[in-house]
Amino acid sequence: MHARNDVREHEAHRGEEREQHRRVAAEQVHAIGDTVPLDILLGTVDGSIATASQFLVESGGTFNLTDNAYLQDDRAYQPNTSNRVGAPPVLRLASGSTLNKTGTSSASLNVLLQSDVSSAINVNAGTLSVQAGATISGAVTVPSGATFEAGYSYSDAQPVILTGTSSVTGAGTVRVQSGSMSVAGVYNLNGTTQLNGGRLTFTADATLGKLLIAGGTLGGTTRVTVTELLDWSYGWMAGTGTTVVAPTATARIRGNTFYGFGFQPLFLGQGRTLRLQGATTLEGGYLYLGSDAGTYTTDPGPARLIVEPTGNLELRDYSYLTDGRPNGNTFAPPVFENRGQLRKVTGMAYAVVDVPITGEGTSTVTAGTLSFDGGGTLSGAA
Repeated sequence: MHARNDVREHEAHRGEEREQHRRVAAEQVHAIGDTVPLDILLGTVDGSIATASQFLVESGGTFNLTDNAYLQDDRAYQPNTSNRVGAPPVLRLASGSTLNKTGTSSASLNVLLQSDVSSAINVNAGTLSVQAGATISGAVTVPSGATFEAGYSYSDAQPVILTGTSSVTGAGTVRVQSGSMSVAGVYNLNGTTQLNGGRLTFTADATLGKLLIAGGTLGGTTRVTVTELLDWSYGWMAGTGTTVVAPTATARIRGNTFYGFGFQPLFLGQGRTLRLQGATTLEGGYLYLGSDAGTYTTDPGPARLIVEPTGNLELRDYSYLTDGRPNGNTFAPPVFENRGQLRKVTGMAYAVVDVPITGEGTSTVTAGTLSFDGGGTLSGAA
């Protein structure tokens, strides 16, 4: 009698599990062509596997993720490692299909996301967190109040790749929390782009409303234009691309932000250009120019900081513009060109420009001391 009761309780428990999750076994493709809101475990295995399960949203199909919904990687872990057994499971959006995130809380994809050309990802509300990597070739729309997040949930996660046919638009937030996200398609986000860790790389020109860098590396080879606000408190700008603070934008460069280990400097890498066409403040601390020179085998060119004729750069408190190349490095020295206005303002503290300065712009001191320790030539009014 006790044994029968145990069996009944076990079967009831299994039934509850089936109600809570739908499992897609390894080496299986599960396709849908209608609207589906649910939590799913992918890649359930009883041993080693070589191929992935795939959850396919067919052309014309819609997959809705609501609050606290998850697609989980259900593969076993390899012994004594944090890596999973076998190939990762996949959520694939076929051409003509749609993924919707609804509700004000978060939903998480802990499986690979593959989005074909002409598919659509609509983060209508809340947060859609991509935790295992993605290759996105369709459209991503992030309206105001919504967030698309890229991050890593385990050690063998893959990068988030937005291909040349992709597009990212809207007035919401795109956040890179960790890992890597690269953008080769259209990126025209009127809202906020947050870089909190990892790497965000642009290989096509991009337009951003707000860019908040609180960690990680902004990289790439193309032009990134900020139209409203650049707030840079920690991390790197690297690669051979250009970051532009448009005339309509303001910038806060905060090399004096405290991050647990002390006040953290900022780094403009060898080959990178920062063009200031709007109002900018260096609110104290260090901005190192050419700081990653020691990581290159060939010189990608100097780090360039340029104050354009429409722009101004205010140095506050104890601010330092410093040559960040390692001692003895023979790569091109940093370039600091003032075509607009350079001002030392607020308090009795000093500011130091420890790189050569050139340009026909003006330099003024309304408080404290401004020291040009790096030399150079100024042709504008002082």
